[in-house]
Amino acid sequence: MSGNVPTSAITFVETVHGRLRREQRAIGRKDLQAAVKYGTRAAGRVRKNGDKTSVYTHNNIVYIMNDATGEEVTSYALPIALDKVKITDTIQAQHDNAVRDIARHRNRWKSNTVIVVDTSGSMKNCDVWDTKTRLDAVWLSLALDFIAQRIESGAAGARDVVSIVSLGPYGEIILKEQPTTWVLFNKIVDFYNKKTVKPRGHGMYIPSLDIGELLLNGTKISSCALGLLFLSDGKPSDHVEKQMKGSKMEDLRNGVYGEILARVENLSKKFGRRLSFTTIGIGHSDDSDDFDMLRNMVDAAADYGVQADFQLPSRSSEGIGNAFSSLASSITNTQTELTDVSTLRQREVRNVVRESRKVAATPITHVSEKEFYIYAPETIRRQVYTEWHEDRARKWAYNDAPLQHPMAKCVAYSKASFGEGAERFAFHFYEVAADRKTIVGPPLVAKESRHVMEGLMEHGYGHQEQQRFVKNFCQTQQFARRIAIEFNNKLASLVDSRTPRVDVLDCSIYSLKDKNLGNVSTLVEPRIDHNKWHKWNTNNGVSPSIHA
Repeated sequence: MSGNVPTSAITFVETVHGRLRREQRAIGRKDLQAAVKYGTRAAGRVRKNGDKTSVYTHNNIVYIMNDATGEEVTSYALPIALDKVKITDTIQAQHDNAVRDIARHRNRWKSNTVIVVDTSGSMKNCDVWDTKTRLDAVWLSLALDFIAQRIESGAAGARDVVSIVSLGPYGEIILKEQPTTWVLFNKIVDFYNKKTVKPRGHGMYIPSLDIGELLLNGTKISSCALGLLFLSDGKPSDHVEKQMKGSKMEDLRNGVYGEILARVENLSKKFGRRLSFTTIGIGHSDDSDDFDMLRNMVDAAADYGVQADFQLPSRSSEGIGNAFSSLASSITNTQTELTDVSTLRQREVRNVVRESRKVAATPITHVSEKEFYIYAPETIRRQVYTEWHEDRARKWAYNDAPLQHPMAKCVAYSKASFGEGAERFAFHFYEVAADRKTIVGPPLVAKESRHVMEGLMEHGYGHQEQQRFVKNFCQTQQFARRIAIEFNNKLASLVDSRTPRVDVLDCSIYSLKDKNLGNVSTLVEPRIDHNKWHKWNTNNGVSPSIHA
């Protein structure tokens, strides 16, 4: 073909079939014209009617054309080659030892990730750039952008556990509790090259979620970071299997959708911020409602403090790979957050009940013993931490103080945490009247350590360690107050009163006599109305205005 002919002028006879394939595979008309003009040509198969064909290859695009009519037959992108890593006897032995160690010592795991992969019939569709099928794109991205990336960066190793679950007619474990090694990488390469996992049937969410929950619960230590990735190319099909004579499909669908969200909520209540939950939609456009359930699952998880994210990547292995990389980063961030800077060990997270943030944001006027621990007047002692200096020595003391509201006789302490930060849990706390029900005064927040500390009892604080936590918090709060005062004084000499000043919330210590836990001390401060105030930085100091 002459190089002087413009690419757009190359003869091109479009067919319905060819156009559909190009749309599925994101191949443009000019890509095929460029293949004819610049690519290599080879003889193709003779068609059933005797017409000969030509195969043009250019920039990883293969274009097949009918020589007799000039019509396009089909086109596709050449799949990316994925090779195994050479496994020496030493590497294999290390992997085998790691598998045994994972099974025997579940309290040594550093991370536990469950990958749920849609293996329904539609995953064999050929509409993802640079792979033959949607499922191939998943294996390619999982191998390169989750397993290999974490190994090469040092973010994961033999104690970082990975399981793969199929989302198809039945939930099945494809790989169970494998260490993150090159042996695992090669197993996924085999899925990609040998096509040993066959797409078939409907995509059933509930069985896969149940298996995912079972695998996440296999973690026996709360210092282990958790990851759950749920990838699908469409709506749940669980209601199809449940269809009964006389039952309305809409009723069945709504019931199934409720069951799916209930399972996500149960996981989220248990694991909270320790869980990174990513859902990935593949194969459809953003305006499709096929991914509404994936979005709703993310919303349900985020409502309980889970680090949740919905991803809709482009139809390419690179786009899907970026979604896997996002989950890998989230798990690594959780491990960093759990790591004690002095010992470099991951700290255990306390086992607490978590409350829906939507429910927690609803104002209440009364409390009940079903949701709150209620303490009588004789079991309450409120104190205020104060500091002063004598010569160069810093002194401190807890001074007794009355309850904050004149009508208050009792206090109510929520049984469930409504907030979870990197270091602390937050609980609703109220002063209540003598009837043990009516809230008096403004809403308060009780703060507790998020992590298990030395001396911590099974259901509460060890007294000495609890006192240390309270003291450290109060001293930090007072230090912040001193800095704020110095800052405001300096500001006053530079700007007028319209410039905002810095203030620090007052903090009280409520000592409570609990019939089960003994003496319990907790930090209490006013609850900020987030409709009036905006939090400008996270617990690790990052401002939302700062972009990576």
